[in-house]
Amino acid sequence: MKAPDWIALAAVLASLLTPAAITILGFMLNKRFKHFERSLEEQKRLSETRFSLYKDIGFKLNDIYAYFMYVGNWKLHTPMQIVEHKRELDRHVFTYRPIFSGEFNKEYDHFILSCFEMYGGWRKDARLRTTSKHRAEEGDAAWAEYFTEVDNRRAIKDSYHRLQACLAADLDLKA
Repeated sequence: MKAPDWIALAAVLASLLTPAAITILGFMLNKRFKHFERSLEEQKRLSETRFSLYKDIGFKLNDIYAYFMYVGNWKLHTPMQIVEHKRELDRHVFTYRPIFSGEFNKEYDHFILSCFEMYGGWRKDARLRTTSKHRAEEGDAAWAEYFTEVDNRRAIKDSYHRLQACLAADLDLKA
C-alpha cells in the first residue's frame, strides 16, 4: 500500500472509532454521574434520619444540661426524671449508634460520664455528678442519694458544647 492509501485507511478508521470512543466516554461519565447522584441521595437520607433521631433526643439532652447548669426549666425536673432522661437517651443513642459518627458517639459517652456516676451497685440508679444545693429545698430527703455532691459543671458544659458541635457536623449544619 502506498502512503495515500494508508492515509485514507487511517481517515476511515478514525471516522469509525471517534463515535465509538465518544459513546464509551459518555457511558463512563454517565455511570460516574449516577454513582455521584446516588451518593448524594444516600447522604441526604442519612442526614434526614440523623435529624429525625436528633428531634427525639435533643430536648432530653438539653433538659439534662439545664438541670446541671441551673438554667432554663431545671426546677421543673426531679433527679429521678433526669436519670430517666438518661435511660431514654441511652436507649436511643445505643440503638442507633451506627447512624451517628464515631466522634458523636465518643462525645455522647463523655457527656454522660460527665453528668452521671454509674455502676454504684446492683439495682442502684446512676447518681448525678452535682450538688444537691438549691435542689433539696424543692425535694425530699430521698433525693440525697441521687447526688455525688461534686460540682462538675465546667466539665459538663465543655462536653455538652463538644457534643452539640458533633451533632451539627453529623447533621451537616456546621457553618
